[in-house]
Amino acid sequence: MAFTHLHVHTEYSLLDGSNKIKEYVARVKELGMNSAAITDHGVMYGVIDFYRAAREAGIKPILGCEVYVAPNSRFDKELTGGEDRYHHLVLLAENNTGYANLMKIVSRGFTEGYYYKPRVDMEVLQEFHEGIIALSACLAGEVPRFILKGMKDEARKAARKYEACFGKGNYFLELQDHGIPEQRTVNMELLQMSRELDIPLVTTNDVHYTYAEDAIPHDILLVNRDGKLRELHKVLDRNCALSFITAADKPGRQTYERSAILLMLKAFYDTVGRENAERITVEFSLSNALFCRAKGQFTPDKALLERVEARMRELAAQALPIEKRSVNIDDAVAMFRACGLEDKARLLSYRINSHVNVYTLDGFTDYFYGYMVPDTGYLKWFALESFADGFILRLPDQADPEKLGDFKPPMKVFQAMHEAEDLSAVLQISDVGEMNDVISRGQATQMILSHEAMMEKQIGDIAHEIAARKGVRFVMIAGPSSSGKTTFSHRLSTQLIACGLRPHAIATDNYFRNRADTPRDERGEYDFECLGAMDVEGFNRDMNRLLNGETVEMPTYNFIKGVREYNGETLTLGENDVLVIEGIHCLNDEFSKALPKESKYRIYISCLTTLNVDDHNRIPTTDARLLRRIERDARTRGYGAQATIKMWPSVRRGEEQNIFPYQDSADMLFNSALLYETALLKPYVEPLLFGVPHDCPEYLEAKRLLKFLNYFLPLPADNVPKTSLLREFVGGGCYKT
Repeated sequence: MAFTHLHVHTEYSLLDGSNKIKEYVARVKELGMNSAAITDHGVMYGVIDFYRAAREAGIKPILGCEVYVAPNSRFDKELTGGEDRYHHLVLLAENNTGYANLMKIVSRGFTEGYYYKPRVDMEVLQEFHEGIIALSACLAGEVPRFILKGMKDEARKAARKYEACFGKGNYFLELQDHGIPEQRTVNMELLQMSRELDIPLVTTNDVHYTYAEDAIPHDILLVNRDGKLRELHKVLDRNCALSFITAADKPGRQTYERSAILLMLKAFYDTVGRENAERITVEFSLSNALFCRAKGQFTPDKALLERVEARMRELAAQALPIEKRSVNIDDAVAMFRACGLEDKARLLSYRINSHVNVYTLDGFTDYFYGYMVPDTGYLKWFALESFADGFILRLPDQADPEKLGDFKPPMKVFQAMHEAEDLSAVLQISDVGEMNDVISRGQATQMILSHEAMMEKQIGDIAHEIAARKGVRFVMIAGPSSSGKTTFSHRLSTQLIACGLRPHAIATDNYFRNRADTPRDERGEYDFECLGAMDVEGFNRDMNRLLNGETVEMPTYNFIKGVREYNGETLTLGENDVLVIEGIHCLNDEFSKALPKESKYRIYISCLTTLNVDDHNRIPTTDARLLRRIERDARTRGYGAQATIKMWPSVRRGEEQNIFPYQDSADMLFNSALLYETALLKPYVEPLLFGVPHDCPEYLEAKRLLKFLNYFLPLPADNVPKTSLLREFVGGGCYKT
């Protein structure tokens, strides 16, 4: 006998369902079912996504909703309290008429009956009952509630009421068994009622997640109250909409990270003695961990780190409160200067606010950019390990916060970060406070020109190395979004000319498959970022012909028509000619599989900033790229900051799949980060971020970025060279981008 899930909640049942639609449909298909339903609480936001996913998988979609029914009129307020403000009722659309009526029912709940929940009543159900099948619902349904109260006659009246509304054969008594004792009581009575009233039965499971292991809850770290993040110690003083943030969410992950840093610092000082610790720095993120350094009257070896970690676990086990308080800014500067945290004193001296929030853990006070967990008991997953010339603080896996993340560091990225720190030391700028000092003293121009000269020398060194490898004909360049690949390619080409080579630019975009032949993703949309979207065979064929000295007609991709075209543009490689090829798959050997290894020189480019807010507050490298992208999208593509922020997670997922796995295979890693860029981007990006509406999901990220930019003094672009990578984003460059 086939089984169909008829009572299913997805992620659209906010604060209640963790069942992802795509995952749910895939699991139904895997189990051999040919139909399935969606019945989110009070809403139908997910039905279109579910319908499309189900149809694509060959699953019959059953569209429904578990509505909230007011005990009397939907217009009544304060007549009942608690759970008695509404009852649950599962509604399933039998046909198109039922689907249309179901939408009307749900809409009435929001527009007329909203009171804690979007409620309807019998008047609405009777008006729009046609084409709808109803189930008595879970223990929160009206019939089960009467049974549990011992009011069997009232339960029978309620069942007859719903049957009369929806019609004979269109109302079912719903049996569930989740091991809850109350369900056994209800089920026995429903069986009896079915026999007495001739109302059919249906067996369901109240599905809220796809796999059993998904039932394991994650700790709530923050609360989103009416679109604003709040720490858990906040007291609710008015009615509001709440959603909960865990370490699986980006803001929750950041909160856990900051809190773990505070715990680590406290444990370190407790172990070695505050007077013996000269400086402890959190440098940058590295593969589910933070790379740190400690300097003082001690040796940060394995034995010491084991003692510090043990102290961290002692503090965590005690669930000590992390106390937040507001301090006068002048008092905060004096306090941090007195205890040797000059980086924080310097940072706060540029704040225009009268007060600043600080956090205290068991007598140790520090300043952090962002929110904290309420107490140390929330910090369960961490570890300290020696690594290179420092140590790492390992953190939970973001996808699974209930375990420690794997530590598999990309060593070339690590080396590049080290080199960037050396550059910062030469320029004497390691944090935002020192950057602000340079700007305020009128020394920014020298700093800009010095950093640009250092970068130009790096590019020249790369060109010399390419020229020295006589067999190189293909310079393959890849990197994540907003790394400055286009400008870098131009500057590298100039240096290649200086080395006696003739570079020719090749855009891999011209080797896209015709749109009709492009693979689709799980949502049925074209997946332009996967390798399958590229004509790999055609690219390798043309490149090999060029390598063999043949003349090749080069394609141009018409993005409007979605087809590759040939317009008579030909290319022949001479003795000193090299191709400079830019594209997301350029480091993937499968993309250039037919080309001899010795003919390729592969470059990975990324913006790997090592400039931090202060010693204990790092700047994520992705923030620098996001700021670049926001400005470029607004200037060249007409996108607002909201649109860019909205698409950014998708961009990041594409990078994780198609770029980052190949970064260590590159011959050279080029770091495109410039120390001064955030100060430069601030006056460009701030107005765009202020334009993000407060009532949209992207506002949280926009607000976070605005707070971050507030640490920087602005820097005009007047003295930035026209060849700078930053010109690709703010305009005014000499290269066509």
